[in-house]
Amino acid sequence: MARIHRIVHLPLTKAPTTMKYALTTLCILVLMAAQAQVKVSDDTLHWNANRPLEWADFKGEPDKGGMLEGQILCMNIGGFKRQSAHHLTVFKTVSVFDRKNSWMPENKQTDAGLKYFQVMFNIYELHSRKMREAYALSRTAEDPDVAFKEKYSQSANERSYDLNMYKAKTKYGMDTTALETWRIKIDDQLKALAEYEQ
Repeated sequence: MARIHRIVHLPLTKAPTTMKYALTTLCILVLMAAQAQVKVSDDTLHWNANRPLEWADFKGEPDKGGMLEGQILCMNIGGFKRQSAHHLTVFKTVSVFDRKNSWMPENKQTDAGLKYFQVMFNIYELHSRKMREAYALSRTAEDPDVAFKEKYSQSANERSYDLNMYKAKTKYGMDTTALETWRIKIDDQLKALAEYEQ
């Protein structure tokens, strides 16, 4: 399932006090949810330790008149195959960065910003490796469909939690000390699961 991460800076306002404001807010949330249903483009980059993200990878176009400061689209794509009941199930998952649905205006492109997005992409890869590890332990599952769905769902929940913590603790990359702490933490976890790198 694709996750879009958007950077939004909104002015602080008073909480809505009338039904009119509540309905307007609800409409905006519905529109944002609909907009988040983005198709994966054919211009993607698979996670690779030897190929970090570059600003040139952010090829998408900003929303015209939107309030977004930038956007990144990363996802973990997974599946499985089993030739017959007598064969082991082969599970596969990859971490992907979508170039056409990721963008950042040139005047906002900083080293810290790129590091922030790279660590985010690394979190996706970390959870791909955790899924590969879990799959390795369940290759003889009687019902691979159930095993895959359970592990993918659990991974998605854990990844979402980690991403939310990462965004909060680094203040969306603005706290460079926390950002470096997270970079080291995720790099160490990736190394611990090096045997599950593809």
